[in-house]
Amino acid sequence: MLYKAFKSILVFGILGITTGLFSISWAWEWDTMTVDTTQNNGIYGADIAVDSLNVPHVVYFISTKGLVYAKWDAIDSIWVREFFEDSAKSKNPGDSPSLAIDSKGYPRISFRGSGLGYAHKDSSGWHIEYPVGGSAEGTSIALDKNDYPHIGCVGTIAEGGIAIHAYFDGVGWTADVVDTIKGATPHCIAVCIDKWDTVHIAYGELWG
Repeated sequence: MLYKAFKSILVFGILGITTGLFSISWAWEWDTMTVDTTQNNGIYGADIAVDSLNVPHVVYFISTKGLVYAKWDAIDSIWVREFFEDSAKSKNPGDSPSLAIDSKGYPRISFRGSGLGYAHKDSSGWHIEYPVGGSAEGTSIALDKNDYPHIGCVGTIAEGGIAIHAYFDGVGWTADVVDTIKGATPHCIAVCIDKWDTVHIAYGELWG
């Protein structure tokens, strides 16, 4: 099963005096929701984001079926789920999905397939692209002020591990090599964009 949890209620605060100074400790209570009861195992990779109305959106990968996008319907109090890429297709999407919500409330998703995959939804349905071929062992997505996607992924080349930044400029995709580390194995990556639209990337490499 896939679960979502979030901090909801401040239960209590304690104000005490320790060595002449005030110290504050807080306790939180978590609310949990079951997003998907159809799978008891085989879920690899999940990500969550909220839109401008604070509605939660979730993406996750089911190894036997493919990639699933779910959105909370507050009116009917249910999660609305849909498969947007089937693992039986030739691109064979894998784990490591990453989710962002654009200014119109639509999902933008990066994922590992036969290379780096990118999926987005609009009023006409789902659209899927593969902007980078080759190895893509992990993904992370962020949107700039124009809602253009910036995706980080890690992979392997002959020399070792590689970190890549792929972005869409409104016309096409461009991929930059962030770093290549000889003798290393790619492990993870994370992308964020600041208020000046500067891209920041953190990544990890395993040695040995």
